[in-house]
Amino acid sequence: GAVDLPGVLGPVAERITVAPGAEVPVAAALAGLADALVVDTVAEAAAALAHLKDVDGGRAGLLVPGGLPALPRDGWPQLPEGVRWALDLVTAPDELCPALARVLDRVAVVPGLDAAVALVRTHPRVRAVTADGDLVGADWSVGGQANAPSGLEVRARVDDADRELAAAAARAAELADRLAAARETARERSADV
Repeated sequence: GAVDLPGVLGPVAERITVAPGAEVPVAAALAGLADALVVDTVAEAAAALAHLKDVDGGRAGLLVPGGLPALPRDGWPQLPEGVRWALDLVTAPDELCPALARVLDRVAVVPGLDAAVALVRTHPRVRAVTADGDLVGADWSVGGQANAPSGLEVRARVDDADRELAAAAARAAELADRLAAARETARERSADV
């Protein structure tokens, strides 16, 4: 597959961290790039696309870091309380920040569709994405029912499961120690009898 080609660095979802609970709206705002691969150069991206065509490998999103400088944030309006810029909810390596800033330029995460419509009506250059992943712009909307989780959502679930597993392992070790101590105490008491 494309992952094995020169210059392909790996999935975007493994290189960025999204604030807990913001995975759905950020994945929606990133669109196909949420499940994209990071590729060193535009030439290597083109080679990966050609390879996918040659092997009838479907489609892939490819994110090329460092192509252009980050966009300035001047002119971004003050957001209402409870609304955050999608870009502020993503942590990424420095080389990915300009590309992510371009994709998430003026994208605000809002609680629901009413808030999205109100924000875009007030600030037509802002794009709004709801907590459910619906996108609203001044002259377009994309949304509905999601059919599958994005790579970002899957990654968040794996991270949650890892944390739960570590906590369960620690609890099991603690209980094993307590059980061993209780058995030792019982053994000592029965030896005294």
